[in-house]
Amino acid sequence: MNTLDVSNFDTRQVTTMNEIFQNFKKLTSFNLGNFNTSKVIDTRYMFYDCERLTTIYVIEYNETTNTGWTTKNITNSEYMFSYCTSLVGENRTRYNTSYQDKEYVKIRIKT
Repeated sequence: MNTLDVSNFDTRQVTTMNEIFQNFKKLTSFNLGNFNTSKVIDTRYMFYDCERLTTIYVIEYNETTNTGWTTKNITNSEYMFSYCTSLVGENRTRYNTSYQDKEYVKIRIKT
């Protein structure tokens, strides 16, 4: 499996993640584990053209500690998932060209 594990990156002060993983064409999954996106405002093209990407692992946002994955402050997420044609979403939903920005980010909790 072609996986990128950046779960230990310290992103607490990051405000822009645009193009960070753009064109990672061979990767099938990203482990973003402890990414803290509470200050992120820009995710344009973040996963753009990651055509084999099927899964993105994140930690659910915790309002009390202000840690984890959230899209609450993102103001620009154009083409965040464009051409991620293998990405599988909540309820096994498949890629759709109409759904490519932050509005379609859903956390699926593993039980």
